[in-house]
Amino acid sequence: MSLCLELRVNTHREMGKCGESPREGLRGRDMGIVQFFKTVLGSPLKTPYSWGSIHPCTGGVYLRVWEEDFSTVDGYKVVMVLDPEIPFQVNSATTMASYRQRQRHVKSIEDGARSFCVVCRGRDQKRMISFDSDRILVGGPILLREDVSKWLIIKGEEAI
Repeated sequence: MSLCLELRVNTHREMGKCGESPREGLRGRDMGIVQFFKTVLGSPLKTPYSWGSIHPCTGGVYLRVWEEDFSTVDGYKVVMVLDPEIPFQVNSATTMASYRQRQRHVKSIEDGARSFCVVCRGRDQKRMISFDSDRILVGGPILLREDVSKWLIIKGEEAI
């Protein structure tokens, strides 16, 4: 199956709220990321500090990823989705709760859940400056690196 055809079959638009598709015509440009996940993606974040969400009906995983965490491995575009160093670098209950949630999200992807990424830009004192509300990345399998970090292969992207 070609990548183009596969993307059409696995579109995130099929993953709307239970029984309905995401609201067409909505744009994320005029809303924050919490509202974007809830209204545009139909997959609300548990808290404003969540690093992603699992769609309540389909089980699809939507992740926040940072543009500086992209790389290329064996010719594949990948993004780091789990850094094992975080528990040792950050002494914050909020960060640790988010990290444990990300571990569950990655486990869901490893177990076969479809995955999608919202690309966040610029960290200004640990705060997101902006995010890409015009496209969503379609994820594939998880790669385990030698340093035990986990990376998601990016299969393509779709316009929102």
